[in-house]
Order: sequence, then structure tokens, then C-alpha cells
Amino acid sequence: MKVKVKEDHKQRQEEKVLDMRIVAKDYFLYLEESWKYEPTEEKTEENKLWFYEIRGKQGFIYPYNEENLAAVVFWNTEENKVKVTKKVKILLKCDEEMILLFSPKYLDQICKIIMAPKKRKI
Repeated sequence: MKVKVKEDHKQRQEEKVLDMRIVAKDYFLYLEESWKYEPTEEKTEENKLWFYEIRGKQGFIYPYNEENLAAVVFWNTEENKVKVTKKVKILLKCDEEMILLFSPKYLDQICKIIMAPKKRKI
């Protein structure tokens, strides 16, 4: 089992990820709690990019790959709000939540759906 975990880490290191710090400048970014439990040798800046997320009252957004973001939307939001564009793909639809795959250019629309707070501008 430990060998499989190491293989997963190696595979994740080889994959590139979208930098949420650049894409989501207007929103609060959080580090996922599991980052502090990563093995010391895996705590690199490149791997840290996988652990950034935008949190809202109705879900959260995280990097999916080099080109897309994914969002977990809690089911009690209206389903027709998700039909913002044909470019948003529903990856998984369950009783209580759904997972969306989308391009970063639709980030503002998805952030409105999950009710993510914006940073204040002075």
C-alpha cells in the first residue's frame, strides 16, 4: 500500500497544475488542511499548487489540471444556476452535491454560485 502512495505522489509531481494564485486574485485562497500532513520530501512549491482552493458557503473550487478548475457545488443550490454556459461540464451529480469542470474564464460565475467571498478593494 505504501508503494502505491509513493507512485501517486510521483505521478502528481509529473502533472502540471493551474496556479490558483494567479487565476483567482480577487478571491480568498485557502490551503487545504491535508497539506500539513504531506511527507516532508513532498512539500515543494510545485506540489503546494494542488492544495489551494476557493471556499464558499455553497461549495469550493480547486485546480483540476493545467487548463481547468473543478468545483464541488452543494446540492441545495439551484441546478439551473449551473447552466451558465455550455462550457461547464458536470463530472458527477449526486444526491447532495455535484462536481463541475470549467475553464478559468468562468471563475467569477462559478464563484457566485458557491457564494465565495471576494477580497475587498481599496
